[in-house]
Amino acid sequence: MKSVLRKIFGADADRDGTDVDIAWGGYYVSLEGAGGGFRVFRLLDFSQSAYHAALFREKFESRPTLAEVTALAPYVMHVPIDSRGLVSPPIQLLGATPLSAEALGGYMFYLEQHGVPADEREKLIAKLVAFSQEAPLRLKLRVIGDQLQIAQRP
Repeated sequence: MKSVLRKIFGADADRDGTDVDIAWGGYYVSLEGAGGGFRVFRLLDFSQSAYHAALFREKFESRPTLAEVTALAPYVMHVPIDSRGLVSPPIQLLGATPLSAEALGGYMFYLEQHGVPADEREKLIAKLVAFSQEAPLRLKLRVIGDQLQIAQRP
C-alpha cells in the first residue's frame, strides 16, 4: 500500500511529512486503500486543529480532473475533520475555484448551531471568499506526538 501511495503522491507521510498545497475552495483527491479508488472533497476552511470540507459521494477508478469534480454536487455540505487526517493517507490538490456564500452554507449552518453570531459568520464568509481567490499556501504537514506541525515550503 505504501508503495502505491509513494508512486501516486510522492513522499512517505509517516517519515517525511506530507507536502500539501492548501487552497480555500480547493478540490482534493485521496486514494482509498489499495484498489479502492479515489475520493474527493472540497476545502472550505483550514486551521491547525481542524479543516472544514464538503464531501462528494462519487468514487473514481483513476485520478479525476478538476472539470469532472467541479461538475459534481456535494453529498455532505459540511463536515469538520481533525487536520491531522490530511497527513495520512496523503491528499493532492486537483485545483480550486473561488468559494461563494452558497458553497459555505453548510459550514455557516454548523457555526450557527454552535452559537456563532451572524455578524461573525458574515465576516468569516468574506474572509474565506477572499482566501479562495489567492494562490495556495505551500505547506509541509507532519504529526509529531499528537500535534500537527505546519511549516511553509519554499
